[in-house]
Amino acid sequence: MQQKEAFHHIQYTLRRWQLIS
Repeated sequence: MQQKEAFHHIQYTLRRWQLIS
């Protein structure tokens, strides 16, 4: 379950980074 949460967090961060970029 921890891995799934981590993956979700990474995707969220990546999406935010793309928006900022």
